[in-house]
Amino acid sequence: TVDFSKEIITNFQEIPHSSTTEVLAIFSIVNTLTEFEEINKVKITIEGKDSGQVDGLYIEDFWGHVGIYEEFTRNEDIIKSS
Repeated sequence: TVDFSKEIITNFQEIPHSSTTEVLAIFSIVNTLTEFEEINKVKITIEGKDSGQVDGLYIEDFWGHVGIYEEFTRNEDIIKSS
């Protein structure tokens, strides 16, 4: 489990973003953590919660396009080969 402070959703509202940038941000975190052999899935919480509200924003909506209601697994498809 990765627990973020409320600023990850409250401050993100001020930054122009799209569903693509949200997916890239999530899987940047997930793919980095799953580089560790013992980590296969990543659960994201905000202020220790995966549902409800923080500062009037629903945690379930996270950044608007990507919800955090499930555990994320590594996504090799978005990793660019070099």
